[in-house]
Amino acid sequence: MLIELPLVRIKEQVDLATSLFGTPPMYSILKVIGGGKDPLPERIDRGMYKIPHFSMKEFIPCEKGKTINEWPELDNYNLESFGVCDSPSQMMDMYREALEVEGRNFVVSFTKVEKKEQSPKDGWRWHKWGTYIGKREITTEYLYDEPEIDEVWVFNVFEVNVLV
Repeated sequence: MLIELPLVRIKEQVDLATSLFGTPPMYSILKVIGGGKDPLPERIDRGMYKIPHFSMKEFIPCEKGKTINEWPELDNYNLESFGVCDSPSQMMDMYREALEVEGRNFVVSFTKVEKKEQSPKDGWRWHKWGTYIGKREITTEYLYDEPEIDEVWVFNVFEVNVLV
């Protein structure tokens, strides 16, 4: 099932660490990677979070003696644990049932990738981010060169509190 993250507690921990020791290094790194945006997850819906970088695992708390599976098996639903979609709602409309399995806990992160922020060379490439499940036609290797696509969303599914 999709689970909520304790965002208030995460923010309080970052604030406490900052007041005691200065800005945590990982927070600073993720802020740079995220284009200067606050790297903390932003709730979209239950179990769904928008982040400006690709390091959601850093913000998922886990019970002692358990772990976070970054590559959960979701074969019964023909869903990979990461990929590219047109919007978070599109991905969830297609795969919500796969993520509402009793006895399993999931969190899904979504990172927007915009064409206007891409370099004309060495920018974001389709084949490195998993299967595209969107409705539009991919015509080039780089998002920057796509004539009809201005943005996409990269999603990652995490299974939380898996026994080690």
